[in-house]
Amino acid sequence: MNKIKAFAIAAAVCAIIEITAVVDSAAQNMDFSFDAEKISQFMKYIPPIISSVRFYPANPKPDDAVKVVARVGRLKLSDDDFETLDEVKLFYSTDGGETWESADMVEDEDGLEWEGEIPPLGAAGGVAFYVSATDTAGNVARVMSPEDTMPGWEPGGPGSPFDYLDLIFEHEEADPREIPAYMDVRAVWFGYDDDKFYFRVGFKEQPRPGTVAPLDANVYLFALVNRSLVFDPALLQKARAGALEGAMSEAQIMEMAQSVWAWYYAPTIEIAPAIEGVKFPASALIHPGKIDWEESEANKADYRVQTLKFKEYAAEVFDKGAFGYKINGDNMDIWFDRRLIGPSERDTINFVTGNLRLAGSDIMKAKPLMGDISHSASIVMQDYYYEVE
Repeated sequence: MNKIKAFAIAAAVCAIIEITAVVDSAAQNMDFSFDAEKISQFMKYIPPIISSVRFYPANPKPDDAVKVVARVGRLKLSDDDFETLDEVKLFYSTDGGETWESADMVEDEDGLEWEGEIPPLGAAGGVAFYVSATDTAGNVARVMSPEDTMPGWEPGGPGSPFDYLDLIFEHEEADPREIPAYMDVRAVWFGYDDDKFYFRVGFKEQPRPGTVAPLDANVYLFALVNRSLVFDPALLQKARAGALEGAMSEAQIMEMAQSVWAWYYAPTIEIAPAIEGVKFPASALIHPGKIDWEESEANKADYRVQTLKFKEYAAEVFDKGAFGYKINGDNMDIWFDRRLIGPSERDTINFVTGNLRLAGSDIMKAKPLMGDISHSASIVMQDYYYEVE
């Protein structure tokens, strides 16, 4: 486990602790900096982006092969980001999603688009297809149709929706000398319906609460971004041009954070004594922004939510109703209320899971230890289909 991974997880936990605590309203002014060379170190944890998918001809005949063109790329702020796209594949089905064939897609001369071909159908019928991309760091971009997600699952029906999720990626086994088996992320599954996002995170062993004395606390983390780009496109363009070199305004940071959600599960808190003046639930869904309840069409009274203020900014912290989770053997099953997470730009979301241990003789001497952080994923929620006449 390298230092960047540990730092990234520690930074996330520090942010969680900070915004879930009751803080002094006279907090210090934040001083943000933006250095493209330093930020690029974290780019290996950013998934590829599938920004468009097209096919030709628009009205294929039975004897026509269909060319599929996808614009796929990675965010890159500097030459220090050595990760590149590793593989882009085209999957297609002629039987309503019962079976799928695959074909490799080839990068064009400009390195911006990838092309693949679906062979002639030879008869009238429908063809569904999607694109999947993997980079050299193991991160995944994937198109998932609303029509074909979680086939066989009926909301309100028998069984669990978590048994119908798609495997998004598998994660390599960690060195047990660095990451304990109960924090070793091995796989992530995903699915969604009109109401919820569903995630299943598989570990090598069942997650554990940890101990209080001596302190050996485990924190499980999950971050979700409900937009197609982690950086606002205009802001990214400025960064590439060097306009933000050395300084980034507080307002720009807070604007970018509006699309980020962080869920955490800190089971040690369930057995730890309450700390006076601090609200630190065992699990919470955190949004560094304010919910527009009318636009979300959700009733605020149905959720236990705390709004924390910082200067002119606000953060929403949910500890009931907005999410649910269950430890199911070696798996952690999590769902989020889609209404509160809000609409996704270009129908795309990004997510990543990771964790951290805090250890020490007591809470005042706690130190972050090695934790695991998985690959990340970018999911495009669109339906790609054509009819052959």
